[in-house]
Amino acid sequence: MTRDFIVLERIWPPASAPAGWLCHLGGWPNLPASVPWPRVTFPDGTSAALDFLAQIDLAAVPEVYERGLLPRHGMLYFFAVGETSEPLAALGAGAWKVIYRPDSAAGVPPRPPPGDAGWGQQQIDYARGDAPVLRDPEAPRDALYPYCPVQPRRAVASENGEGDAPPRRSGFAYKPHELPLRVEDALLHLNAARNSWFENIVPFPVYLDHLRARAKGSRDDVPRLRPGQKPPPPRPPAPWVTYVLSADGLCDFAADYTLWRGRAAAMAAELRALGGSTPLTAAQRTRVFALVEQTSALHLRVTGQRLHMPIAAGLAQASLTTLLLHDPGLAARCPDEVAAAKPAADHPHRMLGPNRAVQQGTMGGAETFLLLQLESDSWGPRFMWWDAGNLTFWLSVRDAASRNFDAVRAEIEGH
Repeated sequence: MTRDFIVLERIWPPASAPAGWLCHLGGWPNLPASVPWPRVTFPDGTSAALDFLAQIDLAAVPEVYERGLLPRHGMLYFFAVGETSEPLAALGAGAWKVIYRPDSAAGVPPRPPPGDAGWGQQQIDYARGDAPVLRDPEAPRDALYPYCPVQPRRAVASENGEGDAPPRRSGFAYKPHELPLRVEDALLHLNAARNSWFENIVPFPVYLDHLRARAKGSRDDVPRLRPGQKPPPPRPPAPWVTYVLSADGLCDFAADYTLWRGRAAAMAAELRALGGSTPLTAAQRTRVFALVEQTSALHLRVTGQRLHMPIAAGLAQASLTTLLLHDPGLAARCPDEVAAAKPAADHPHRMLGPNRAVQQGTMGGAETFLLLQLESDSWGPRFMWWDAGNLTFWLSVRDAASRNFDAVRAEIEGH
């Protein structure tokens, strides 16, 4: 048995999207200013703007079996709390929102998100997605997901729900000794190093207090003993625990960190002035690595662990998706690299048809259908749903018929 569905195929290279193209992931929505930006109110009474994730021009959606469930024209806009380590349902029904507008968004300018979007980046105890790790620390907090134009395309799925994946067209491979390859790659390296300290997200004294509390928990951890069992001899605390609990040690560390942060910011400004697609010299590459190594050593001093950096080849591909938008000529200058970096369709973003279940699936309820499923996508909009999971929006057939998109349900499914 086979079923057809809609693949949201990334337009590649992205600058080849037609002028005024309205189907895209990330970036800013072409949402009229008269439409309120969706917000979530949390159980504690605080609130935040939702993150914009995708918009679909329904006139561009081709025919598939379930196409009749959606309007033929108009726009769908998808929002959610994008950076959360909790299930969306735990944050309340306002943690996601789908807006349907029956009119076209042609001529509507892109609308920047409110300044309080990007909620969840400050969760120190949880792993963060690719977007906050790679963001420019000096940019607004809401500048998370890069713009990625997509083309809705009909695909055929087998029983396992996977579509037809086009083969790679090039054998190009990044050479480790040439990475980071360009200025934009180097900036992503520096961004990741600086964001490891939650720069401009969490005040540095707050982060130090968190480290101190963690060190106390490690020091005071007492093993459970059976009745009559003698306690083991006390073990000396790990060096990082002693260091963090020492006021003098943290004072010295803060001075070293401040010096490092200034050097990293200065080098980022220096590189940025050269232009993102400028190839790096060996000397520049060495300086980038030296700065990353310095912050890794700082991490070791106060956390007991070295800095974990993204894979360099992945950063090069992530930077390429952005560079090709701002420097379309790059595609002609490096055609093999661009062909090799064309996004695979192994687990595509999709609409209608079968959903892809990571574990048990999230869709529930009578007569529901898949409205949109966004996969983890490190190179494009830099989505990362928990541990390489996905975010699913679904709706009942009855609510679709009445155009009740307020009834959409959404959830993240991951490992």
